[in-house]
Amino acid sequence: MRQLLREAAEALLAAGWTKRDLERRLHVGSGNLDKRLNGEGKLTLDYLMDFAAVLDIPPSQLLLLAYPEVEAGARRNLSDWIARRTPVERRAALAALPATRVELENLLRSVVRDELDRRRPSGGPQPAPQPANGSSPSSIDELPSWIDSFRRLFGRSSS
Repeated sequence: MRQLLREAAEALLAAGWTKRDLERRLHVGSGNLDKRLNGEGKLTLDYLMDFAAVLDIPPSQLLLLAYPEVEAGARRNLSDWIARRTPVERRAALAALPATRVELENLLRSVVRDELDRRRPSGGPQPAPQPANGSSPSSIDELPSWIDSFRRLFGRSSS
């Protein structure tokens, strides 16, 4: 990372910046730029954020260029762990949840049945027919629209 920052600082100096201007923009005292870039000072996240702002680039680019092997080795994205939703999306998702115990039981039954059907090898045993009294849907087509919303909320397709 220090080598990358040294190269960036050299490019800024070659473009006409003074060392003092760069130190001011990076919020470090006079003479501290060289210390930080030569390993004598700490490279904090705030310092990297300030350096990215000076370069007018997203901070992630500094990390990606400095550590490309880490990016290549990652199997997941942050969005796999953290779902960011707008307040409108959160309200819609909550409204889509089952309102009664019976609706919840039907939903769970359906999800489990769909998952078992998905995992069952073709030609395997077929599920027993469900009662026609409406207590348990027998196909995905019979599910109310809130189940589709529930599946979208949790990233499941309504196949």
